[in-house]
Amino acid sequence: MILILLLYYSIVFSHSQSTESSLDCDFLKDSFEYEDESGNVQNYTGECCTPQAIENLTPKNNWEKTNKGKVVIWCYAKGLCEISTTTVTTTISSCGYQCGKSNKTGVDSESGTANYDI
Repeated sequence: MILILLLYYSIVFSHSQSTESSLDCDFLKDSFEYEDESGNVQNYTGECCTPQAIENLTPKNNWEKTNKGKVVIWCYAKGLCEISTTTVTTTISSCGYQCGKSNKTGVDSESGTANYDI
């Protein structure tokens, strides 16, 4: 029984290693800064290292030697990157004068809750 389990785990482990190593993302797996089309500096954290991006880039000659920022911008434009959003909810226990007077800060004056999308 133990021999069967060891054989099973070795097969599963070797398959997962070969699957992970088959995706050659080059610099797309790294984190770096690049300038977007408006000249603003953006942080990139590897979200375009996806099978879809590599599949679409591979036929293009020497994409690994192209400007990193241009490759990332192209991948985003084609919808090939994994984009995640996080919603943060904060409850303010005491906000003093501002709570009842203004909603410009993103705070619901009745519940005292602020919602921000990141």
